[in-house]
Amino acid sequence: MRMKARLGTISRTDMAGFKNSQEKGTQIIMNPKFKRLIGSLLFILFLAFYVVVVIAVAYGILPGKSQGFQLLFMAIAGTLWVLPGALIIKWLAK
Repeated sequence: MRMKARLGTISRTDMAGFKNSQEKGTQIIMNPKFKRLIGSLLFILFLAFYVVVVIAVAYGILPGKSQGFQLLFMAIAGTLWVLPGALIIKWLAK
């Protein structure tokens, strides 16, 4: 069933987030807006989980260590999130 909208027609599958859903093997073609929403939420959840894990690890190993070691740990932990984050962004760009 199609419904009239101000700027054109919108099908029910468009409103559900899947634009003209087609199975291609195991891939489903998603509406770009829906894909951005899913990717953004996934990225935010990943960062929140990563921060909690880094804080827990830092709390366990950093007390009593030298400032150089603490700086090295923070530098590595502060840049390590980029690798999985880049994979999520790469998926969004497809």
